Amino acid sequence: MSNIEPFAAYEKLFAPVKELNEIALLYTTKLAELNMAAMRKQTEAVFAGWRDVLTVKDAEGLESFIKHQSEVARSLIEGYVADANALAQLGKETSENIRKMMEENIAAALKKAA
Repeated sequence: MSNIEPFAAYEKLFAPVKELNEIALLYTTKLAELNMAAMRKQTEAVFAGWRDVLTVKDAEGLESFIKHQSEVARSLIEGYVADANALAQLGKETSENIRKMMEENIAAALKKAA
């Protein structure tokens, strides 16, 4: 028995754990990207709102500002819905990857046991 054989056995033993960690890392990376994008959009919306308020000089400007806020709110809500859908899709894909990995490993273990 060579010195490499025990390591190969451990590698096979811990392969599912490694694969699960890779899935978790990918999920965490994508989740962080979604969060950063959402934070960026929210920050841009806040700054745009502040800029719009600073342009109000009279009653007509105030009326225009108020009318524009419904468009801003609609846009933000659509963005939140899109973000929620992206998050749900990410969760679905991650769950599917984990399920597939588990099924493959269980099938391999059952084949080896038979």
